Amino acid sequence: MENFDQRNYPTYPPHLAQANQAIQSPKHSGPGIASFIMSLVSFFGYIVATVLVSVAAANVLDSPEELFESYFIQQGSAIAGVLILVLTFAVNLVALILGIVGLTMKNRKKVFAILGTVFSALFILPALIVFLFANL
Repeated sequence: MENFDQRNYPTYPPHLAQANQAIQSPKHSGPGIASFIMSLVSFFGYIVATVLVSVAAANVLDSPEELFESYFIQQGSAIAGVLILVLTFAVNLVALILGIVGLTMKNRKKVFAILGTVFSALFILPALIVFLFANL
């Protein structure tokens, strides 16, 4: 019996090697994962902003009505809450855009892109309502 050297023979014939690579499951889309993570971060950002503004409002509820606005603005937590709200809204918009980009990618799993897009859209809607009716 001859010495059989297997290093000279590929594991699969060339046409089957390409088919084996095509069978492997696609990877998750990078923008979709980023969108999902950013939408979760924005959710917690909205919670922090709401708490900060609520604390500032609770601190000035006993002030006279004509001085309410000036007392409210003097509260540091109110300013921080509004800044966090604006930054969180911007992060949420970027997450929505990344989610849409993740949905358009071919040969990628779209689970995180769908979740990121849906969560971002759900979080943007109430924030838009707050921004629109804040001046009323």
